Amino acid sequence: MIRINEKREFLLYIMEIKRRLKIQQMLRKYVQHGSTNVYTHSRNVAYNSFLFAKFLERKFGYKIDYEILTVGAMFHDFFLYDWHSLER
Repeated sequence: MIRINEKREFLLYIMEIKRRLKIQQMLRKYVQHGSTNVYTHSRNVAYNSFLFAKFLERKFGYKIDYEILTVGAMFHDFFLYDWHSLER
């Protein structure tokens, strides 16, 4: 079960990225994994990583910097070209 406070916390971490229209345009421009754009793919990776880290913290007491984890996951596939294309 996803906790509402966790979803709000996650959204706070990516809010600055969401506010930067230029970054969003760049991330949405290219396709990643079939028909998903890089922004959507990266947001999903970031959210699932965030939830998994919360689980690890609750289960094992790990201390995790959620902001670094979330921002890193948002930019893990950030490149300004279509890597599917041979032309660069």
